[in-house]
Amino acid sequence: MWGPVDEHFQPLLNKKNDYGLDRDLQRRVNFTGIQGVPNQDAAVQESMGPIADRSLENLGSSDKAVIAYRKLILEMARNLQGGEEPGAPLDGARYNIRSASLLLGKDVLFDKGAAALLAGSRERDPHLITPPTKILDLGLPRC
Repeated sequence: MWGPVDEHFQPLLNKKNDYGLDRDLQRRVNFTGIQGVPNQDAAVQESMGPIADRSLENLGSSDKAVIAYRKLILEMARNLQGGEEPGAPLDGARYNIRSASLLLGKDVLFDKGAAALLAGSRERDPHLITPPTKILDLGLPRC
């Protein structure tokens, strides 16, 4: 969670204070009336309630990762019921995954150009075009 927290590290903008909902801001600037995307996300996620009825979903081909994750979780739950503890918590390498964004030259294959990111390495890859602002700078005024 982004934003200020109290002495117990709880977000100051939370469900109890309606995430700082500002009706004037909602009318003039931001349709949610809540400052900051993370606070907006928290408001939406927490307002869904503790359990969502997944039987009403219509998953499509773009939801393959969601489907695979749910199958994995169900399999691990069944295995745990049978006395087999999941191995994932013991394998720290599984958690060396972060979202990333990169720009590659037209002649650079994705697997090669993104290898350092895919491996979780912090080393700089010479195939990355740097700095990206040079590519995106079209001489337009900055907002």
